[in-house]
Amino acid sequence: MSGTKTLPVTFKVRHSTAEFFVLIAMRGGGSYLTVMEPTAEGSEVTVRLPPGVYRYRYYLVKRDTTVYFSPRDAADGFVEMDGLDAVLRVPRREPRWQVPSEIEVSQLMTSHLV
Repeated sequence: MSGTKTLPVTFKVRHSTAEFFVLIAMRGGGSYLTVMEPTAEGSEVTVRLPPGVYRYRYYLVKRDTTVYFSPRDAADGFVEMDGLDAVLRVPRREPRWQVPSEIEVSQLMTSHLV
């Protein structure tokens, strides 16, 4: 996709007792699983995505066991779901009021999806 504009999208989970992965799938296209880096507040990863509609879900690894971690269960507000996945829409261009140019997807154990 040479020349296709991408936007940075940051996925965050505030839970420090497990290793997290995020599975990102573009509707009608491929998918990939990426490890989230530990931070002082939990785990996060920033990926660059071209405009489009994506589904994502989290997996956590604790004591050699990998389990699904629902974006809905972690959210305190509305999260658009498609089966077991949350839906993320990456706009064709950045909103003019958005500085810096980053979309943040936060899954908080006690807060809402941003």
